[in-house]
Amino acid sequence: MTQKNSSSTYFPNVKIGIALSLIFIALTVISILLFETITGTKKYNTKIKYILEKKLAIQEIKTGSIELETDSRGFAITGDEHLLAHYNTLISIINNDFTYLKTGKANNDSISDKLKELENLFQKKTVQTAKTIELRRSKGLDADLMSISTDEEKKIAEKIVFVIDKIMEYQNNLLKNTKNKQQKLLNQYQTILVIFIIILIISIVSVYFILRINFKRLRDMNDELFNSTLFLTSVLDNIPNMVFIKDAKELRFVRLNKAGEKLLGYSSDAMIGKNDYDFFPKAQADFFITKDLEVLSSKEAIDIKEEQIETVTGKRWLHTKKISLTDEQGRPAYLLGISEDITEQKIHEEKEKQRGIEIYELFNNAPCGYITTNKAGIITEINNTLLKWLGYSRHEVVNSLLGSQIITDDSYEIFSYYFIGFRTGELKSIRDFEMRFKRKDGSSFPVQISGQPEFDKDGNYFRTKLTVVDITEQKKDKMNIIKN
Repeated sequence: MTQKNSSSTYFPNVKIGIALSLIFIALTVISILLFETITGTKKYNTKIKYILEKKLAIQEIKTGSIELETDSRGFAITGDEHLLAHYNTLISIINNDFTYLKTGKANNDSISDKLKELENLFQKKTVQTAKTIELRRSKGLDADLMSISTDEEKKIAEKIVFVIDKIMEYQNNLLKNTKNKQQKLLNQYQTILVIFIIILIISIVSVYFILRINFKRLRDMNDELFNSTLFLTSVLDNIPNMVFIKDAKELRFVRLNKAGEKLLGYSSDAMIGKNDYDFFPKAQADFFITKDLEVLSSKEAIDIKEEQIETVTGKRWLHTKKISLTDEQGRPAYLLGISEDITEQKIHEEKEKQRGIEIYELFNNAPCGYITTNKAGIITEINNTLLKWLGYSRHEVVNSLLGSQIITDDSYEIFSYYFIGFRTGELKSIRDFEMRFKRKDGSSFPVQISGQPEFDKDGNYFRTKLTVVDITEQKKDKMNIIKN
């Protein structure tokens, strides 16, 4: 029954553990994917920002080049120095843009080449523009117009615009592709997020039902444990003998039944958590503790036939059995004691013992003699009165044959006849049979013997009990009567 309960509890727990582990693994994998997706999205955002910054730099180069071309031509025509007010600033901005584009990450070798080509063209254009400005200042409008209208300068300007357009076209395509990839990643992120939320909801619902099932099982187990404890308490409290339990470490009481409370005179609450020294004299407590340790060390039950104990109501005698209760590792955890109150039995035994002594004294000091023989005629018991008459000690007579040692020869022949009748069952008893007993000093005296054989439950003869009366004085009285 225990194996069934343990297995039925074990396998659901394994299934629950596996289910929770799988959910945890799934959530972990999805969390990693979400993290990678978010990281990828941030990476694309950075890349898009970088592309836009490059486009802005290229646009500034294009705009700056156009402004430089416009301002330089305006100055060449009008000679107005105000048109060159931002000339150096524009060149500085464009150079900074080129520096940024060169230090940034190039998308590929062709774009790097285009940037180098654009920078070279701009440098040539800058040199030509500087010459044009200087020519206008030194030689006038006519000479400058001839310089501006050369084909080479126009080709450089057109080439700059062409290269910039190519770079911008590449950057636009790169931006478009990057945004498409980012959008795919965002779509993937949304899908993974939805899956994550679904699994999370399933996990929460699963955990809820798992916990609900386990809480119900735990509640049922607690109810079962409570009922079992209640049943065990009821059983213990209805056992007529004292039952107590001590912890193995400190030998303190952890349980005492109703019979124990009644016997000792202490409530269970008063005894729990305390040891023998709190209730009993030191000598008794030492004895109890010694026996407890003996049981715990040997892990074998002991049977204490009799032990005296001081209680609130006085001294009591107990018959106690102590047993070691071990844990799963086989180590002593508790000590169980069961004590039967044998005080009344002890008192009865003492009374019977005293009565036996009194009867024995009466038997030994009776005014007549008593003698018992077994079926072989061996003396098994003789009282002091008869020993005194015969002059023998007890050990000289007991276990010897009832014969010529204490019976005269003529009387023994007659007694043997009666004894054979006892043994065969033909003779049921004798009464006031006269014969003579022989003293240790050789003298004899007349006696009357009465007795009967005794048989066991199967009808077999096993002993004879005889009563012996000394009739010496009676004989003397008769002789005196005859003489007179």
